[in-house]
Amino acid sequence: MKIDMLSFTEAGYEMAQTIRNALEERPLLNPGESPRLTVTVSRCNQPLSLGEWTGQMFDQTDALVYVGAAGIAVRAIAPFVKSKVTDPAVVVVDEGGSFAIPVLSGHLGGANDLARAIAERTRATAVITKASSSRTPKRSKPSPPRCWRARRCTSPPNGPLRAMRRKASSSKP
Repeated sequence: MKIDMLSFTEAGYEMAQTIRNALEERPLLNPGESPRLTVTVSRCNQPLSLGEWTGQMFDQTDALVYVGAAGIAVRAIAPFVKSKVTDPAVVVVDEGGSFAIPVLSGHLGGANDLARAIAERTRATAVITKASSSRTPKRSKPSPPRCWRARRCTSPPNGPLRAMRRKASSSKP
């Protein structure tokens, strides 16, 4: 898995280094995934601007982690967002390391799991927002397999995905 991190400030850069070290000590592994993990940390405007960095990394990585304000990250990724099937996972972590927030490709791209992994390893809180969580807070529903993205498929098998979602939404706790 390839994770590219960008901080907006010096304090954010230090937090990004902490996250990288934590992920390298205990890598996030998904079923069938190789243990190889590459995490790079960059600082905004050194040498690339936020937009240049995002444009270069967006299609070349499995996950982007921005350390700083969520609004800045959302504006940076907006011009590059295409499809929940092909877009990378995007997570924002605040500079203090209190919150890890998946903002793009939560299920298929793995941003929810990455936010949880970052939170678990850095004592942050993962802020996971999804429709099924708000409708049924006392039970969890299975998320679609991320193997589609890991295998670099161009699209998920929509028939089985729809059936899985129907079954999950109609199942009783």
